[in-house]
Amino acid sequence: MAITQCFGSPFSNHKTLERSGKLEDFRKDVQKDQVQQQRQQLIKEYQFSPGLRDKFSKKRPELDSHHIDLVFTALKDYFHLCLNRKNKMVSITN
Repeated sequence: MAITQCFGSPFSNHKTLERSGKLEDFRKDVQKDQVQQQRQQLIKEYQFSPGLRDKFSKKRPELDSHHIDLVFTALKDYFHLCLNRKNKMVSITN
């Protein structure tokens, strides 16, 4: 991806940036941000399989469908936390 695609105009000192390696570092940072955003979107849009929901509801028959929805929403929240912590431990409560 060209630097001009990110900012709409080239840096005035483009060659110096290339030689110093800062341009490549910038490109890597942009790519990491894009991957992070894609992963966030995947978690947000992910639909758990009906089979998983059925198995969970059989294990926890006291929960109605609204509460089961809350459990799976909380699980997605946990996945977002794990993603944002970047390889650091995240505890989950019972």
